[in-house]
Amino acid sequence: MPEPLSTPAHAHELIAGADLNRPVDAVFVNAPLRDYDQRARVNDYTLPVLGLGYIATYAKQEGFNVGVLDAEAHGLGIQHTADMVNAVKPRWAGFNLLAPTYAFSARIASLLAPQILVMAGGHHAKAAPDLVLRDSRFRNLAALVIGEGETRVAALLEDVRRRAELPKVMWREPDSKRLLPEGTTHMKHEHHGDRYELSVRDRRDLSFDKSRDQNASGRRPVSLVTVTFEGRLEVGDPGALRGTLTQGLGRAKAYGCGLMTLAPLPGGR
Repeated sequence: MPEPLSTPAHAHELIAGADLNRPVDAVFVNAPLRDYDQRARVNDYTLPVLGLGYIATYAKQEGFNVGVLDAEAHGLGIQHTADMVNAVKPRWAGFNLLAPTYAFSARIASLLAPQILVMAGGHHAKAAPDLVLRDSRFRNLAALVIGEGETRVAALLEDVRRRAELPKVMWREPDSKRLLPEGTTHMKHEHHGDRYELSVRDRRDLSFDKSRDQNASGRRPVSLVTVTFEGRLEVGDPGALRGTLTQGLGRAKAYGCGLMTLAPLPGGR
């Protein structure tokens, strides 16, 4: 198996566009089509990474020190790619999520140092954002950008807190937040916490115009706060459960809220 390409010297050769002699704001990664750590690449056919190139070019024009690592073109494997990014210690690592390379992008993201923030976009992000947000391999996902991303990526590089004001930007909370974790009460009595382990996985503030008339004026945008809850469910009324599954719950069902996903607990617990 090849030696890990984890030294800055290799990074100077393979990360295009960035000045690695000063702090790097972002490395945009084009994931490989397979793990070349397991089987070496045998041809040199590849397509240019135009989307990542456009985003990197715009960010560079805005004054940020960014580069592109084309792992597919260089025949890098999953671990090699992560080693390369970790070696230069960028503030951000960016991924273009496409169906053929999604799993590899996720694996690379899972191997990055915890201080590196992850941003992602692309067709897979647009088609299934909730799946991406729930993917534990993207534990450092600080921005999921839906649609064209040049201007929003530059804003995120300026300040990650701007994601709250940018349209169509979602993110994953660092950890699930138990609504009632185990610990002690205000009277200093020990308690086991909520036995249903109800937790908040992510929270998003959304604002959009539901009018199809782009020239309409005076219309107030629709504003929603969406939250994903996770926990254990004990079924006391099967009929009521069936009704909730088929009809949804809450007042924002028209906007894709109020849906339930059920799965059996491991070991029947």
